[in-house]
Amino acid sequence: MSRYRPIDHMPLVKKTYHCKVIRLTNTKQVALQQEYDNLQHYLQTREDRGLYSANKQQANRFYKVIKKTTRYPLSIRNDLIRLEHDPSSIAEYWVRVPVKAVKGGLWIGLIKPYESIPKDAKICECKLYKRDNRWYLDVVVQREIPEKTEDDSIGIGNNQHMVSTIHIEPLDHI
Repeated sequence: MSRYRPIDHMPLVKKTYHCKVIRLTNTKQVALQQEYDNLQHYLQTREDRGLYSANKQQANRFYKVIKKTTRYPLSIRNDLIRLEHDPSSIAEYWVRVPVKAVKGGLWIGLIKPYESIPKDAKICECKLYKRDNRWYLDVVVQREIPEKTEDDSIGIGNNQHMVSTIHIEPLDHI
């Protein structure tokens, strides 16, 4: 009799990929900086100086307590993010970020993360922020991971509590 119960669905797992933004043109840099600055101003004063409407909605949803000295990331909804993988281009990943200044958003390049972003994963949300005068994007993805079954395990025998090892010495010293 199996001690594992059957599963109806695979568990969902979330993972965050930290990516550095690269190769911003001056125009893209200005538009991105303007959106970021407009978010900071909106959070501090609730005065909208031209913030993309979805970014404003996300700010109202996520940032309830605002500290004067903190810089907050742009929180971008999953339905507004488009991530493309193109290993043959100057940036392996490209992402479209919505900003008010550019209709259709900005396409920005990302440095390849340490691990490739799975193509079958669902993008949950992204956070765009600036640190040390450089832009970064945290991409949160979600995907199903199959649970381990009995066939995935290795049996070592019933009621064995010790592991045996063998050490073989060369015979040239005899």
